[in-house]
Amino acid sequence: MLLLARTTAINSMTSAEQSKAIVDTITQAAKDKWGDEWVVNLVREYCRLEQEETSNEKATPVNRRSQVLTALEGHPRADTLVRLAKAVDAEIQVVVIRREVKRFS
Repeated sequence: MLLLARTTAINSMTSAEQSKAIVDTITQAAKDKWGDEWVVNLVREYCRLEQEETSNEKATPVNRRSQVLTALEGHPRADTLVRLAKAVDAEIQVVVIRREVKRFS
């Protein structure tokens, strides 16, 4: 499975820039996987995954194409982003870091 990773200084990026960087990585993986037909196949695979996860029969390429295209413009919902990554055989890993300052007397 492809691991989506960016070596950019992520701390210096805004949330929108981080989201766009992830989407760009997914887009490139889709182009590598499907060539010129990457959008059509990405939407199809996205719908297959949504139907599998939710049993939503209305999750068809006709009904989800605009949602996927909006996500590819850099404005994805979290569940959409995860499905898009899965569609290209990738995964997203998130690390939560909690910083704590302790005073010692």
